[in-house]
Amino acid sequence: MNDARKFLMDRQRERKGQSELSELSQLLARLNSAQVDLAKAKTTASEHEQKFVARMLMQQADEIAREVDSELEKAVEAAAPLTVDGGKMFVAASMTKMILEALTEYMNEKGLTKESLFQQMSKGSTDGRCARADCLAFLEKIPEMCGRPDLAVSSEHGSAIFDQLDSKAEGSISSKEFNDAFRERYICIHGTSVTDGFEVAASKTVAKLEADEVVEALAEPRSHDTSGVMRVHVRLLKDDTTGWVTMQGSEGTMYLGPFTAYASFMKSLDKAMTSAMSASAKAANFVNQKGEDVQDCKQGPLADAKVELTKLRSQVSVMQMKLDQLKKRVEEGKKEHSKREELERKKQEEKKDRRAASLILKAISDKVSNAQAGLSKMEGQASPLTSVSEADLGKVSSPLEVSKASAASFDEVLSLVAEAKECIKAHEGKVLKAPKGPWSELKQAMSKQQREVFVIGKKANEIMSKVRILCNNFIASKQGEVAQAFRKQIQQRGISIDKLYDELAGKKGDQIPQEKFSKALDKLPDLTLSSEHKKMLFQLGETGGVSRRAFFKMLERYYKCVKDIAITSDFDIKTSNTLRKLEVGEVVEILEGPRSDETLVSSVCEPELCLMGSQSGSQ
Repeated sequence: MNDARKFLMDRQRERKGQSELSELSQLLARLNSAQVDLAKAKTTASEHEQKFVARMLMQQADEIAREVDSELEKAVEAAAPLTVDGGKMFVAASMTKMILEALTEYMNEKGLTKESLFQQMSKGSTDGRCARADCLAFLEKIPEMCGRPDLAVSSEHGSAIFDQLDSKAEGSISSKEFNDAFRERYICIHGTSVTDGFEVAASKTVAKLEADEVVEALAEPRSHDTSGVMRVHVRLLKDDTTGWVTMQGSEGTMYLGPFTAYASFMKSLDKAMTSAMSASAKAANFVNQKGEDVQDCKQGPLADAKVELTKLRSQVSVMQMKLDQLKKRVEEGKKEHSKREELERKKQEEKKDRRAASLILKAISDKVSNAQAGLSKMEGQASPLTSVSEADLGKVSSPLEVSKASAASFDEVLSLVAEAKECIKAHEGKVLKAPKGPWSELKQAMSKQQREVFVIGKKANEIMSKVRILCNNFIASKQGEVAQAFRKQIQQRGISIDKLYDELAGKKGDQIPQEKFSKALDKLPDLTLSSEHKKMLFQLGETGGVSRRAFFKMLERYYKCVKDIAITSDFDIKTSNTLRKLEVGEVVEILEGPRSDETLVSSVCEPELCLMGSQSGSQ
């Protein structure tokens, strides 16, 4: 149009006649008319274009809004196990894993198979399924069965564990589900190859394992003899492909890590949250960009679209706010789950520690009980001596046997006390710095047991000391009776101790043989000694007999006067004569007695004054 107008204008300036000018004017008129018609057509086309652009703009906005809403809904749904259910399923999964590990140890120890254990749990069910009630009843038996009190679960946790095992939510557990639960699962950390054999060099790649994919172990991991690389035979859950995967490379790169329900959940949740945030950011960018494009439109379809974009901006802001709130709830949920998991871990650890502490306490208590039993045995064996008075000591029929038995029991008690002390000492390190909990309780119990051990040892020493003293007193008493009988015989016969010794030992004898000494004792009047009493007397002498020194030591007895007193001619003071006065410092040898005069308070003996030689009498 512009080119045509320029051409006509140029022709007008070059016109050569009136007719040509008239023709050019007509052409210009027609051109103006066409330009008016074009302007009208252009206006109409612009309106249609705006309508088209506005419609496309709103369609895109609607799609973006729906995408944000959908991604937000997916994120909310993905986060529900943590934000709504509080992560209970993850605690249940952890407990399930712990119970399955304990059952694996139990089966290995007892030589059982998973099939036999399933039959035990399902009470011999013939349809290959275990009902909920039977499973819950079995879970209650596991702590005692495995010797693990820490595996005790509440009814709520028991139901949650059943739900974990009942993977298809059929209300009962199949034998396959039970067997599958024992299989170890791993999650891929770094992408790697799956090969058809254990030896990498001689194997072919059968699949590619990507990060976050889960595999199930078909056997225990194996270590390569030369490279030391750990590889495991697995099944890919995504397509059931089986093969060998390297768990950790020779340079330390981890390809597989332990799979946990919580870790898997968090990976899925992170993806959902990332997708929702990406959709939200995309929507915000769209609104901002398109808003700038139509900000100058005052009327028409694009002006209407601008209003709708403003509404979409508000919707996107609301969705972003909801997404931010969800992120906050997720973080709070993660913290609460960590606290709950830590609490459960502490509970399980406390149960485990309590079990360990109870076993230690039982071991110590058994040692202390053994020592106490040994003490009781010693008390019973020593009682024939320890339960009688000094006056009745001579009536004990077998003091030597009592002494020997008491000594043997004493050695046994000392050994048991030493064992108990050693047992306590061996476990002191575990409780030394325990501030509270099972180990602190064990510390208090061990202190109590330690005091008991000390008391047992002290009582045993006291009993043995008393037995020894009583035996020595018994021997001294019998020695006194024997000495008195021999002295009486010497006095009656008018011989000396040397003479009597030579008669019993022979003139050149170094000892009086035990057999001959025993016969001499039997011949003494008013003296009755059992064979055991004689053995006790021989214990104080030399081996094989009684030496001269021991014989004299037994028969000779001297007293020193500490207060002046009369020496009488007879035992009875009333009918005897005073021979002389015994002065302080004088020493006398006992010939007979001491004997008690029931009419007097004092004891009376018949001494011989060493200084006077043959003069004798009673004092």
